[in-house]
Amino acid sequence: MEISTLILKSLHFLLPAGFVAIIIHIIIKDKKAEKKKKAILNDPLYIDAELLNVIPGTPSQDGIVNITLKYQYPLPNGEMMIQDNVLTAIETMDLFKFQKGVSIPIICLKSDPRQNMLKMRNVLEVRLENHKWPWQKKKQ
Repeated sequence: MEISTLILKSLHFLLPAGFVAIIIHIIIKDKKAEKKKKAILNDPLYIDAELLNVIPGTPSQDGIVNITLKYQYPLPNGEMMIQDNVLTAIETMDLFKFQKGVSIPIICLKSDPRQNMLKMRNVLEVRLENHKWPWQKKKQ
């Protein structure tokens, strides 16, 4: 048999296996991020970080814009830690609050301040929590 014929015959096994592998990868990545977030919130160290760079995305019609942040903050030993490519969503009206040099609050893990997260919540998460889905019963 030719290799191309063999690949075509096994395609109905390879595609679902690839799809399952991608889903498993996403689930594991999400669990790790959730575990890191929980560890930071259990042993927090609150620090103000200085914004070094803000790259806004294209605003949506709902008044939300994704921004990519680069910020720096001092570690307890005195050196500066730079965090790059932090993606979050904010309301378009709040975009002027995120300028270079402005301080933003972050939460670090007290035992390892290199692990950090923004203190502010992603607007998309907040809106999804408050959204009424069609299958949800109305509260009376």
